[in-house]
Amino acid sequence: ADFNGDSQAAVSLTFDDGLQEHYTLVAPHLDRYCLKATFAINGQFIGDIDDHYAPRMTWDECRKLIGKGHELANHSWSHKNLINVDKSMLMAEISRNDSIIVSETGVFPRSFVYPYNGMTEEIVELCEVGRIGSRTSQFGLGQRNSKSTEASINKWVDELVADKEWGVAMLHGIYTGWDRWDEPWVLWNFFKRLAY
Repeated sequence: ADFNGDSQAAVSLTFDDGLQEHYTLVAPHLDRYCLKATFAINGQFIGDIDDHYAPRMTWDECRKLIGKGHELANHSWSHKNLINVDKSMLMAEISRNDSIIVSETGVFPRSFVYPYNGMTEEIVELCEVGRIGSRTSQFGLGQRNSKSTEASINKWVDELVADKEWGVAMLHGIYTGWDRWDEPWVLWNFFKRLAY
């Protein structure tokens, strides 16, 4: 399919783990530039503002994101590496998270994001049932682990445009969580570039 309008490439923004700063920091920047994103959540942790990893969004904040046109994706119930569980546990991780997302928001998650990017063909087939798709490839953005710089992000976008491709950005924390940013302004500038 062609990209929307006269766009030469596309970028999907995906944020993992349902961190509260996705609602308090990321969403306002996205809204400023009329950008939409996918927020992948684990139902077990939603509302846990004392989580040792990072404070998590509340269900009310999740509903507000949906109301602003953002997507909630299934990231499994408890963030287990799905490669390391048996089929019954895999199905429970998928269905339990789907059920609570629907119960709390009224919206079925149309995409799936794999914890630890752990997937096999069988896992993908099971996780994509009833969905539009899942994140099976991505470009990691962050600074503590991915070592993203303004130059490296611009290079990635320039390559997408030159090749007329669709890129999927995988992000986690801003100030907390995995792969957080030492210079968040680099991310905000990236959003601005996407908007213009």
